[in-house]
Amino acid sequence: CLALEPTTTLLSPLLEDPVRASVLACNLPAGLATLGNFHYTSAKVGDRMTARVAPHTPLPVVLEAGEHTLPGQLADVSILGLGLMLSPPDAGQLRPNLSVNVSLTLPLELETPLRLAGTVRSVKPEGASQRVGIQFAPQTLPPMIHRYVRERQAEISCELKALYERRLVERR
Repeated sequence: CLALEPTTTLLSPLLEDPVRASVLACNLPAGLATLGNFHYTSAKVGDRMTARVAPHTPLPVVLEAGEHTLPGQLADVSILGLGLMLSPPDAGQLRPNLSVNVSLTLPLELETPLRLAGTVRSVKPEGASQRVGIQFAPQTLPPMIHRYVRERQAEISCELKALYERRLVERR
């Protein structure tokens, strides 16, 4: 959140690469921020190439790996891939570079089931589950993923603004 961090990273199709900037001022109620000290940064934002969003409510997924069909939940999504949560016995069969298909339905106006091809990038323990990172196959990016990420980013922005405004009221 711009009000809490001294720097931010700007991602835009209008920019060649991500741009890092200092947060000079932030007025969340007005929806304004003043940034300075701009400079191009590496292609990564943290360990990610693009921003990811978590679903508002848990979304079921089905991961197909060879003859295995594994149920799980969507942890996050970006325009480049998905983060999934699977039970440890199921995820134990997965290895990096394994080709998989993921089926899910995003909560958009027209809830159309998606079947997305991808590659396992990582399998890591997280709490009682295993977090599985999937990178989409190059030809697999439906416009619905872009739309869902954009809409969730707007929702999250509104949630952060409401939280910030509540905290301002509580301080008075």
